[in-house]
Amino acid sequence: MGWLDKIETRGLQWVKGKVRSGIIVIKQPEEENKLASIEILRADSTVTPKISEGRPSILIKVGALGNLGEVQEYFDPMESQETWISMERRMAEVIRHEIEAALDIAKHEFNSDIFGFGAEICRKYPKEWIDLKDKWDEEFRKLDVEIEVTTSLRRSGLTRRSIQVVRKEEG
Repeated sequence: MGWLDKIETRGLQWVKGKVRSGIIVIKQPEEENKLASIEILRADSTVTPKISEGRPSILIKVGALGNLGEVQEYFDPMESQETWISMERRMAEVIRHEIEAALDIAKHEFNSDIFGFGAEICRKYPKEWIDLKDKWDEEFRKLDVEIEVTTSLRRSGLTRRSIQVVRKEEG
């Protein structure tokens, strides 16, 4: 079929609930041209199939917990609640982007249900699956997939000013 790149691979892993650790890079809320890293501490996911008016769909819910790691430009992440919420939202956007990248290549390039959505539909809707299984390749390509990502940052990590910055200010 083909190969998934790093982003698409982690997108697949998010859906399958197999992300155990890693780093997510986001743009800093205070400095859009600077980056911050978030260490993934824990993640889980659920895949829920639905059939409405004969059309299958999938709901993917992903939850992730992380710690703010390093930042390129010093800022106090605890300065305001809006900053903290913005970082959680940016983390969720990265996860959503990775999942969408995996979905896109699976549906439009590979035409392969690498996620196991068909098996989930078969398990929950065995009678409806009888009609879907012979045309699953076609149905998979047009499958509606809703993605809900909930993220939470537990604490900030290495975000203090560097010794060089402090020395310059003192000197």
